[in-house]
Amino acid sequence: MTKTKTTVLVSVPVLALMAAVIAVKLLFFPSVNDKFFQVRNNGVLRQAPPGLVVVRPTHFPKPPTNGMAFANVKGVQWMVGRNVTFQNLIAMAYSYNPGRISLPVGVPKNNFDFLVTVPKDPEQHLQSAIRRKLGYVAEKETRGTPVLALKVEDPNSPGLKVSTAAREDISQKNGRLYFTHAQLRVVTDGLENFFKTPIVDKTGLTNFYDFSLVWDAQTARQIQSGTLDRETGRKILAEWGLGLEPDTASMEMLVVSKGLPAMAAPADKTRVLLGPLNPGAESGSENWFYGMSGTASLSVDSTEPATGAKDFMLGNTTVGRENHADWRSEIFPLGAAANGGKPVAFSFAYKLSDAVKDGDNLRVQFRFYDKATNYLDQKEFWVGSQSHDSAMTSYKTITTSGILAPPGAQMSDVAMSANFYDGDNWSSGTGRFDNIFVTTLRPFAWLKVVTWVMVLAGVAGLTALAIHFGRRSAGRNRMVTSG
Repeated sequence: MTKTKTTVLVSVPVLALMAAVIAVKLLFFPSVNDKFFQVRNNGVLRQAPPGLVVVRPTHFPKPPTNGMAFANVKGVQWMVGRNVTFQNLIAMAYSYNPGRISLPVGVPKNNFDFLVTVPKDPEQHLQSAIRRKLGYVAEKETRGTPVLALKVEDPNSPGLKVSTAAREDISQKNGRLYFTHAQLRVVTDGLENFFKTPIVDKTGLTNFYDFSLVWDAQTARQIQSGTLDRETGRKILAEWGLGLEPDTASMEMLVVSKGLPAMAAPADKTRVLLGPLNPGAESGSENWFYGMSGTASLSVDSTEPATGAKDFMLGNTTVGRENHADWRSEIFPLGAAANGGKPVAFSFAYKLSDAVKDGDNLRVQFRFYDKATNYLDQKEFWVGSQSHDSAMTSYKTITTSGILAPPGAQMSDVAMSANFYDGDNWSSGTGRFDNIFVTTLRPFAWLKVVTWVMVLAGVAGLTALAIHFGRRSAGRNRMVTSG
């Protein structure tokens, strides 16, 4: 497409909601200069400071300043939003069409600005900022949903012609916007964004088509601002011999909720959880980064958790780094255990559902970082062939206690992976992980331990003194007797 074409926002909501996910630390800045919230010139976005994740009530409440822009910086999409609705903010964070988002009662009615300039994982960082700043999370769920069905009303309409062109194109001329060699997915995706309602294609039309619409100032303004009214949309569809009817359908929706579900917690109440956040996947993938390639797979699953409702799953049936999958937690502070101040325990539950081939292992890492999140050291664990597990019928738990963080260590994270490193082999199906805990003794429990150590030391000292003086007394008695 030319630059002129990319300013037409009919298909931008779909094209922009795509990106890969790889782990990186969260840098959250509550404020930034307003000049970087430009949506008409992505060159300004490229000049923004790196490492920003900003979500704030809009500083630009008057239309038509609302919109979103993107800039590719070293292979990652930086993104900015200006005066966008809460629904569009969620859509951008979760790479989801706004029309397939189910919002709870009481969501914010005001609009927001956002800015994300991180080197990796822009969507996941925006999700974390929304959760921390606004308190909302979202999960995919299949449910019966009111929809609008796109249907053919005039099969002989001249406005929709089977395309004979070789490639897709969008152009504007003589007061009309022309789509060439396009499928009706362009129409349904755009309508979902504008109407904030799922659109189901029941036309049965599967070819590529040529069609156009009136591109006057009002229509252009509505489309570019994402505020196309239904009457204008009805007129556009009528030109193509199409129409919308209310209907219902079972479909995947992104369901937004306020607050976080109950988190998994250590059973030992004398210990406090340092991290990771969401250690049992009860909040889905919140607070975790993930990546996969090739034949590998990963998911948050609800069929076989160790406890609670969910667990982390990763799997693969083909060896090789090109077929890898990994879960990685957000980096979390070690608190009083930093610099080896207090010993920590690391534990996790796992289940390998399928027969494990000889030499196949999944890697689990408990890693340490300094204050600037520079890597320092790690503890590694392998489950599978090395742990002598195969076709497990129940979960096992590995716990390692007495771990001291290395000098300078302030932060940690946890990772589970398949085929992520050279030399790792995993082609033995599904691995499940749950209840991933890094813990240390609670302050009162730690104080009790120290107190008892001191008491025992005191008792030992008194005992030693008693023995010493007892021996001296016995010696004097023996000398008197012998005399």
